[in-house]
Amino acid sequence: MSSDESDLPPVEGPEGSGETAIEKGPFGGQWDRRTLFKGAALGTAAAAMATGGRMAFGPLTAFANDLSNLPCTANDVQIIGTGIVVNEPCDCTGTFDAEVEFTVRNITSTGRYCVSVHLNDGRDILLIAPDGTSTAFGKAQGEDFRDTVMTGTLVNFPCGAGVVCFGQEGVTRGKCDPGTCSTVAWSTSPGAADCESPDLSPPGGQCRHQQICIQGRGNTTLDCDVTTTDIEESCAVECGSSTTLRLCTTSDPLLGPFTYTLDGQSFGPTTATCHDFVVGPITETTTFTGCVTDASECEKCDSVEITTTDLTATIRVDGGTNCDGVLTLTASVQGGSGCSFTWTEGGTTLGTGPTLSYGPVLDGVCHTITVAAVCGGCDASASVNISQCAETTVGCTP
Repeated sequence: MSSDESDLPPVEGPEGSGETAIEKGPFGGQWDRRTLFKGAALGTAAAAMATGGRMAFGPLTAFANDLSNLPCTANDVQIIGTGIVVNEPCDCTGTFDAEVEFTVRNITSTGRYCVSVHLNDGRDILLIAPDGTSTAFGKAQGEDFRDTVMTGTLVNFPCGAGVVCFGQEGVTRGKCDPGTCSTVAWSTSPGAADCESPDLSPPGGQCRHQQICIQGRGNTTLDCDVTTTDIEESCAVECGSSTTLRLCTTSDPLLGPFTYTLDGQSFGPTTATCHDFVVGPITETTTFTGCVTDASECEKCDSVEITTTDLTATIRVDGGTNCDGVLTLTASVQGGSGCSFTWTEGGTTLGTGPTLSYGPVLDGVCHTITVAAVCGGCDASASVNISQCAETTVGCTP
């Protein structure tokens, strides 16, 4: 910023806002610095009330926390990695005011003041260092940079959201379209250390557009169909079979290690965010519940319902080549074991066991033979129409 820029005249606030002169801004435009940082400290709603909802940036008018039209080209201060929510309750529902710890990197040798984050969805976070100020201290002699863990409050963060990212990926130099960039802002003036000063005199403030990601607790998901990317909460399997259920957490591995439990089975502790369990044999509609416990002993669970379909039985007919009316019927059940069989015709029991000797049948009439199978609590059935010769069973109409 050149020295003569400080002589720019003030501009009036938005019509009807009740604001007086807007002061010269350190970003090369004109803006009410006191109100902006109040907004960062108090949240979006408070900022909107303090400004009448809008703030002037030179000839432009923008929301108080929308810094997308600022020519952000500085790189002094960077948010490193993902911000970590440290106060999300285990039983959280809806939204809550999240206390977020950010790793703030200052690559300069002097402090950077009033460090704040402005999300592209319109929310501000004023960051506080362990010493109670909003200062990111500069690197010491021989260091390449200085990292400071700074904490701020983000209102209305969704419970169980896991990682939420704000703004387009990466870093954007210069200006960006409104609503697309999140921004880190700071002042180079020690006089702004209280973040309330009406005069952030040159060299003033700077900013950097970068994507901001925040990690809260995740949720637990239990999927009964691991062959697709969608998470299915209800699935049907063939009666008596086993199936694979996938239990996952959307929490970051940083919140682990995790312990997985389902139907008496357990796995972990592990940093893995998913684990597969085999359950079965399943002979009736069953609800399975899986739980994931993180390093803080927070347990979150999810359930799926598994329904069963009947087994498939088949009947083979032999002995018709002589057309003597004596036929042998053999039943089998795919996937079934330990099955018992009952043969009937028209409600009359003909016999039991996997095979039935039927005949002689010399009347030329079509007969319907049914077999019912019970295999370990699972049912299956099949029917066949037969007449004098096995070759005529196809198309035989009773």
